[in-house]
Amino acid sequence: MIATDIAIMALLALAPLSSEIEGDWRCGPYEVVGQMYQATVEEQVTYGSDGSYESEGVSTYVFMGDIIGDERVVIEASFAGEWRLEAGQLLRRLSSQRVVSTDHPAITAEVIQAMLDETEPVGDWVHYELRETGERLVTYSASARREEARVEVSCVRKT
Repeated sequence: MIATDIAIMALLALAPLSSEIEGDWRCGPYEVVGQMYQATVEEQVTYGSDGSYESEGVSTYVFMGDIIGDERVVIEASFAGEWRLEAGQLLRRLSSQRVVSTDHPAITAEVIQAMLDETEPVGDWVHYELRETGERLVTYSASARREEARVEVSCVRKT
């Protein structure tokens, strides 16, 4: 019984606190590599004390092959949802996503929005391994739907 109590106390001591996550973060750049593209992503994320989060990001995609030729496209998007800590992991559930703009005349915000809505549906909880907390937040999106989205992201607290 005492050993169990000590083990539980040790786990609680190691578990991250919400206060270690709450606040404003600058994340990236980090790479996402798909079959026909490579993207560099930078984002600003705010984790609210009320369990909400907001993210604004800029992704620079380089498409390869016959889709649109070897072209570079910059996409600005915003996301919002809720977050919580559970069993030492950060969980995020997307409730809204909006493509703000693109810099390519043929690949419009509407086209990217339709693709995003199909590949990243709202409502699913995504689990992130917490690899570091404190002044840096390092996560790994272990349960992302697409394999290429399973990446480590390093963030620094905005001051």
